[in-house]
Amino acid sequence: MNTGRAEVIGLLQVALPNTIAVIQYQQGLDNLKKPTVMVVVNEVTPSAVRKAAWNYQFDLYAMVPQTAKGTSDDALDDLMEVVLNALEGSAIPNGVTWTKATRATFEEKFPAYNISINVLITRD
Repeated sequence: MNTGRAEVIGLLQVALPNTIAVIQYQQGLDNLKKPTVMVVVNEVTPSAVRKAAWNYQFDLYAMVPQTAKGTSDDALDDLMEVVLNALEGSAIPNGVTWTKATRATFEEKFPAYNISINVLITRD
């Protein structure tokens, strides 16, 4: 597992309640048993601020098992707020920021929010 991904997985596992599953890699899903956050690396760029540091851009797909209109909207909005509150919480270091949460549908099946985050990783 790369350093950036390992950092984000570790942070989410500490910051999110255990009622939310964290999936480490993008993958196809047949079904969801509980609210889920999937971590996807989109881009890595050199830091303009620090030498020996990289900026990772991740998409977090926050998904719920409910698919019926109304029920899924309420559950999804609740999940999005839990994830955003966790990203802004004290368990998350200053090098992690979220930039937007966009409504989506994962694999044309699961209601989702695509939450974009940036993580500054210092290389040794």
